[in-house]
Amino acid sequence: MKTQSHRVQLDIDGQESPPEAVHPLFQRDPFPGGHDYVVRVCGENAAAFLLKNSSITHCGSYNNLDRNTCVEVFQCLDWLVLAPMQREIKRHRYFLNSIHRLNVTSDEVSIEGVCSRVAE
Repeated sequence: MKTQSHRVQLDIDGQESPPEAVHPLFQRDPFPGGHDYVVRVCGENAAAFLLKNSSITHCGSYNNLDRNTCVEVFQCLDWLVLAPMQREIKRHRYFLNSIHRLNVTSDEVSIEGVCSRVAE
């Protein structure tokens, strides 16, 4: 899916899913958890926005981010791509709970972690 100058791809448990069906909700110990996700945001503005608006200060690979950094990254993801896509969504399918790995290059931000299915 393309939004502004970004291309967003979301995989949950290895299956492509619509990015607008998720919402960041940090939990140190994801509950109920049980699902792995990968979000890729391609476009040079994505990395620049993250670097400007979080404690991540340079491109690189980061593992097992602390709570504050996770919240900052989730806020950037929400502000940059998710919120504009979700204006018409009535119900989310998953909450993105944690970030185990963050990779930032000049033209892509990749976030991996655990998510929880929203109760029906």
